[in-house]
Amino acid sequence: YNLAPSADLVPRANRGANAPIGQLDRGYGATRADVATNVAAVLAGVHAGGVVGAVKHFPGLGNVSANTDFGAAHDAVTTPDSDELNTFADVLAGADSVMVSSVVYDRIDPAGPAAFSSRVVSGLLREQLGYSRVIISDDLGAAVALADYPVAQRGTLFLRAGGDLALDVDPASVPAMVA
Repeated sequence: YNLAPSADLVPRANRGANAPIGQLDRGYGATRADVATNVAAVLAGVHAGGVVGAVKHFPGLGNVSANTDFGAAHDAVTTPDSDELNTFADVLAGADSVMVSSVVYDRIDPAGPAAFSSRVVSGLLREQLGYSRVIISDDLGAAVALADYPVAQRGTLFLRAGGDLALDVDPASVPAMVA
């Protein structure tokens, strides 16, 4: 199971300020068409190797500066009709799963992180885009962006939003999340 590729569309103007994708050279292009073409190629290669892949970080990290592993991030740009979100629509047919980000999308659901948002998970991904396969979370254990949420509630919040598989990279927090 490859938790990649990143289908995040980082506009050229944001590349240098975008800590999670642009600064780390994790992107697959600066246009919707380039990202979709390159992500499809990566998924084809992953599948040819007998591995399943997860496109991430829905609905996109292109308009944030902070990396959610190290701090909270807000996106005040992305909307339900933006190119950032629609880039994911372009690649969903080949995606075995979709990873949902921990960013707060102010123009989609300002109440909390995407991974805990039924507007994002059930509304946008399931209903608007028609995605019916596995939806996984980004890390719910160690991500600093989620520090305001008790670790024991994070998995449940994700599942209640419509997710299927909660990821936790912090072995120490797994028992509390499972309980």
